[in-house]
Amino acid sequence: MDVPPESKISRELDNQVNLAADLATRAPVWKSRPTRLELSFNNLCNLRCVMCAKSDGEPNWLLDQAAARGFLEEVLPTVLHWTPSANSEPLLNDLDAIAELARRHTVWLHLISNGTLLTRERYEKVRERLHLLWISLDAATPATFEHIRRPARWDEVMQNLRAVLPLALEDGVDVTLNFVLMSVNWMEAADFVRLVADLGVKACNIQELLPNSSSFEELRWEGKVEPARVAAVLEQAKEAAALRKVDLKLELRPPFQGFFGHNAVAETYKAPLAELRMRHAEAISRAFPLFCPMATTYLKVTPDGGVFPCCRGPEELRMGDARSERFAEIWNGEKFQEFRRRMFAADYPAVCRDCYILVGNQNFQRATRSRA
Repeated sequence: MDVPPESKISRELDNQVNLAADLATRAPVWKSRPTRLELSFNNLCNLRCVMCAKSDGEPNWLLDQAAARGFLEEVLPTVLHWTPSANSEPLLNDLDAIAELARRHTVWLHLISNGTLLTRERYEKVRERLHLLWISLDAATPATFEHIRRPARWDEVMQNLRAVLPLALEDGVDVTLNFVLMSVNWMEAADFVRLVADLGVKACNIQELLPNSSSFEELRWEGKVEPARVAAVLEQAKEAAALRKVDLKLELRPPFQGFFGHNAVAETYKAPLAELRMRHAEAISRAFPLFCPMATTYLKVTPDGGVFPCCRGPEELRMGDARSERFAEIWNGEKFQEFRRRMFAADYPAVCRDCYILVGNQNFQRATRSRA
């Protein structure tokens, strides 16, 4: 049976109140439930990008279908955004099953794709429930793109984007193009923003490189490029964004981070309840700046059954196994309770202490400065 939209609204409003109470009372056992879910039925990908664990031969996993569906039936009633990824290409999932579950539970989809499989046919499968579409490009020229995102072909991806993006934008899908800043592509940051505009897209992210592959040290721009040169290119990217009216988010360490918005705030939304959740998350982060904003609403499930409180999913934060434990047992189990106690005490696990999601958050930075 489908979840009526009015039931989803009531659940979300109750969930927002419960989350505020959980945080205000510093409760280790939470009444609130996650509203953002990352769960893929597999971790398959058709690329071996140089900065990804796939380039090191990361093994493939398939999540047991019965276990996955049982877990989803427990968690989807309060979920607003579902990201069917696992360091993988989401379009290699069973899109019909994902779309049916999303429709039945009034859930919106957030796809993070490499664009190589983004055909009109696949887009149609998820079109009804698609809200956020992120495309990872990491380049502005064919040579750099094909060096990074192997064995993708620039012309094929551009053809897909030019066929699908107009449909997505017409549908009100929130489209963002992504660029990981590395030693092999930093010089193309401004041209990337211009490419975004040429494709008709109004938002892009330039992000820090994560240590996900054995090539991390080689790919870091730090220590190889003078910061002043990177700063100059990022200034050019900001100028291009202002000129072409593209929202630019720099998910980088200070002094480079920032959000540079150039589009008027939309008055209508394809997914108003999910948009409200995002606004509420910003308010929660301002009110409780020392608690990781992702850990308030996020749940990640990997195809080997691992359950984590954030998208980066470090092994140290594995909270349980979706293949053998029920969601409720994990969500308020001892590991999650201890994790929350440490968050409330600002006694962060080692893997959190330099994580951009926590320490890169400007609310966190202001709060820690005021405590100093």
